[in-house]
This record gives sequence, structure tokens and C-alpha cells, in this order.
Amino acid sequence: MLGTITRWLFKIAGWRVVGPIPVLPKAIWVVAPHTTNWDFLLGLGIRPTIHIWIEWLGKSSLFTWYAGWLSER
Repeated sequence: MLGTITRWLFKIAGWRVVGPIPVLPKAIWVVAPHTTNWDFLLGLGIRPTIHIWIEWLGKSSLFTWYAGWLSER
């Protein structure tokens, strides 16, 4: 269901997924530079659309605004 919703959102935004979807057991994809703060949400939206579970990694300063007090103890 989430894939249907994200495909619909991409369609009304005028976006489409092009190119072959890789069939690899493991891979590391580096996505940079980010052009907007929406890049992360778009990346999360593409996961159910292409049926690949993508995990992500963020630098520690990204999380200090809400969990900084947890890491300082």
C-alpha cells in the first residue's frame, strides 16, 4: 500500500523512476550533494516504489537537536 501511495505522490509531482533497478545482494550507494532538505524524504519514498529496502546513515550532528542530551550522558 505504501508503494501505491508513493507512486501516486511521485506522479502528481511529475516525477518518475527511470532506468533499471539493480539486482545485487548488497550495495553501498552514496548520494551527494543534497540540493534540498526534501532529498531525505524523497529517498524514503523511493524505497517502496522500487521494492528495495534502503537503509541510511547520518552524521552525528544531524541528531543533536533532539537527542543530544542522550549522547552526552
